[in-house]
Amino acid sequence: MPSTSEPLGKQVLLVEDDREQSALLTDFLTSRNYRVSQAFTGAQALSTEDSGDPPDFVLLDLNLPDADGVSLCPQLKARFPQAFVVMLTARKEEMDRIIGLEVGADDYMVKPYSLRELETRMRAILRRHTARPTTAETAEPEDRWERGNFSLDKGTCTVSFDGTTIPLTAQELRVLSWLVRHPGRIFSRDRIIEACWEEDIHVTDRVVDAMVARIRKKLKKSFGRPFIFTKHGMGYGWRLES
Repeated sequence: MPSTSEPLGKQVLLVEDDREQSALLTDFLTSRNYRVSQAFTGAQALSTEDSGDPPDFVLLDLNLPDADGVSLCPQLKARFPQAFVVMLTARKEEMDRIIGLEVGADDYMVKPYSLRELETRMRAILRRHTARPTTAETAEPEDRWERGNFSLDKGTCTVSFDGTTIPLTAQELRVLSWLVRHPGRIFSRDRIIEACWEEDIHVTDRVVDAMVARIRKKLKKSFGRPFIFTKHGMGYGWRLES
């Protein structure tokens, strides 16, 4: 049986205003068994027809003629909550990468980039989000984890507590689920990167800090407490108790 991490017709929404680059990328991904829909503006991306399969990936250029990709990303995540977003940009500064990940991107590639590397990263994202738990953690269902009245659902990319449910981005859910599956343990930033980003060479300590801060903010706003605690000089952990 083919691996679930293989493309096998995965749907891609390519949001790129450079038509030559869009055509090149579309041809390449099609040759790799992806199905590609093109949008050349932010408005076109948001007005994509609901008919057919929703995108599994959104490849998002940050410099669109009618929208900034950073502002557009949360709107696309809201419209296509199951899609993984990969930002494509000429912006090289680390802070731009941090901001991109903060608004919900799952990866970030700087132009000019290798088409093969882009596709390798897309496959890596699929592997990360379809991998089974380790042997020591298979007592719980693969797509759902519960700790008391706190639960995570990979299928809907949501977290619930005391009857309230909120959405997270795929990467937020991955980081939070790692901590939830190891309650009370403290993990260094390097260990979180290794566990939650795997092959992403661009992730730094600052990216982890920004990601954790965003998760804590969402949890505290909706549930009244952040659940994730900081051990200064050591890292982050999760606990159900306040």
